[in-house]
Amino acid sequence: MFNNFCAECSWELIPMLLIAWLLGYLFWLLLNRSKYQSQIKDLTQQVDSWKDKSNSLEVDIKGIQYEKDKVDTEFATMRGKFADMQMEVMALKEQLQNKG
Repeated sequence: MFNNFCAECSWELIPMLLIAWLLGYLFWLLLNRSKYQSQIKDLTQQVDSWKDKSNSLEVDIKGIQYEKDKVDTEFATMRGKFADMQMEVMALKEQLQNKG
């Protein structure tokens, strides 16, 4: 069908269509550039904000992890002291039983 329209002008039509497409694309870019630049700026600000929040949360997590490790160490120490106290109580019970 395309060859029937203009058998001798088919190759000349391709560069014209390409130029028309390029011009249309350039006009579209010129008209929409500021809109997309403002969207890019807004999205960049949002990304920076989320990065700041993420960094803040990472600092909080590290602080909480430090506190947890401290409490775990303290708990282990108390558990050891409790076991020692239980052994002392058992020894005192045995002494009472042996005296009585």
